[in-house]
Amino acid sequence: MRRIAITVFHERVAPRLDSADNLILVTVDNGKIKSRELVLLREKDPLRKVDVIFKIKPDLLICGWLTKMCEYKLRHSNIKLIPWVQGNVENILSLCLENTVIEGSYYADKTLSELYSVK
Repeated sequence: MRRIAITVFHERVAPRLDSADNLILVTVDNGKIKSRELVLLREKDPLRKVDVIFKIKPDLLICGWLTKMCEYKLRHSNIKLIPWVQGNVENILSLCLENTVIEGSYYADKTLSELYSVK
């Protein structure tokens, strides 16, 4: 099983971790979603938001922009960090379930065929 956290703003990846008010925490087993939970990030201090993320223990965090200090703190943890991601949360989650590699600066508003020119 793995736990994927994605910072959200409406139905999109939140553009900034420090301004995200919540994230979704998805538990995945054998490529299938077992549970979804909305986690509130009420803290205003970005480093306190990171502390909340540490408490929920995701294996992977997908987010938009983040401060250098937050990035440093997350990269020195057991959480895999994929920052600078943009797009629809459900599209990003689908890519994760398909084990498609998502890298920073990833934009997931296109279909997979548009992204990879599949005919």
